[in-house]
Amino acid sequence: LAIGLPVLLVVAIYVGYVSEGVARERRQRQELQTRLHQELRGMNRVQSLASMVMSDMDAGQLFSGIALTATEVLGAPVSAVFWIPKDGSRFEAAPAPGFPAALLAHLQQGPADSGPLAGSLKATGVLRITGVELAALALPGPALSELLLAPIADRISGIQGTLLIGWPPKHQHVPAEEEAARLLVQQASLLLENSTLYRMLA
Repeated sequence: LAIGLPVLLVVAIYVGYVSEGVARERRQRQELQTRLHQELRGMNRVQSLASMVMSDMDAGQLFSGIALTATEVLGAPVSAVFWIPKDGSRFEAAPAPGFPAALLAHLQQGPADSGPLAGSLKATGVLRITGVELAALALPGPALSELLLAPIADRISGIQGTLLIGWPPKHQHVPAEEEAARLLVQQASLLLENSTLYRMLA
């Protein structure tokens, strides 16, 4: 019996370890499957937006689609496109469903020449705001641990904007998120310019 108990203990530990490994692999497969579904939905949405360019689609419709695509592809609960129309002085917004109302109002009412949105308009790439810098913004609404801001520009119409993506605390950042945001705004800029050209030639 004295020998049997240690053996049983080792077996129990081993079985527990194997069970944990199986469960972990199952979770990883489920997460991968979910991510693939998100990416496929995002690709389908971008293709749908591209087909709509040859219709009478305004910037707000396009930006709403881009914000929703960002939510679906990246799994971010906070996503919106803010932009300043040509000759405009204030931000307009196209939020994805669920965007916090207090945060939306705060960002829209902010000055167009300062703050995180204005900083993104002047940037040449994706801005990532975290930690002390994010806390200093004192943003209203639910707590966020990270913001990504990616600039959008229509060189033909003069529209400038930014895709804002936010994550809650405990989010694990991966560099691929910044690349995905960059590709999304690159596609948005191209679609916006194509739409402007279509309206000019129609």
